[in-house]
Amino acid sequence: MEPNSILRKLDRPGRPPITFQLGTGQVIPGWEQGLLDMCIGERRKLHIPSHLAYGKTGAGVIPPDTDLIFETEIVTLIDGPPPMNVFRMIDVDRDNYITIEEAALYLSHQAIAQRVPNEIAVQQNKAQLQQLFGTDDKDRDGRVSYEEFSGPKVDPPQHDEL
Repeated sequence: MEPNSILRKLDRPGRPPITFQLGTGQVIPGWEQGLLDMCIGERRKLHIPSHLAYGKTGAGVIPPDTDLIFETEIVTLIDGPPPMNVFRMIDVDRDNYITIEEAALYLSHQAIAQRVPNEIAVQQNKAQLQQLFGTDDKDRDGRVSYEEFSGPKVDPPQHDEL
């Protein structure tokens, strides 16, 4: 499996496979690494240490510092679209850092574009901001740098010429 391939993962008996695109930050780093060289029809048990899953913050029902195990099977592979540079979409002032204000603005625009009811959007955005800054702000300076950002970013950061 190559980066930017879309795969369907089957480990949920009685439920449809999950579809996602590798190399775009849609899945935890442990999946990014553990699924890369798989082929159609291959099954693999992934043992993912917490630092390649949800780390010290946890997620939803997954407590902090939890190692995860997934039984996976590649059902289908297709070429996916080129990934978008979400970092660039969020970093409005182009200083190569995402502030909580920039991230909140981006999430708000996404919720409006997807017609998410306001009361739901507020809750979702709060959780996403906590996840982003809890996980990606590794130096805890209140901003997420280009290097810290775990989401899709496909081109190197741009610097203004003097």
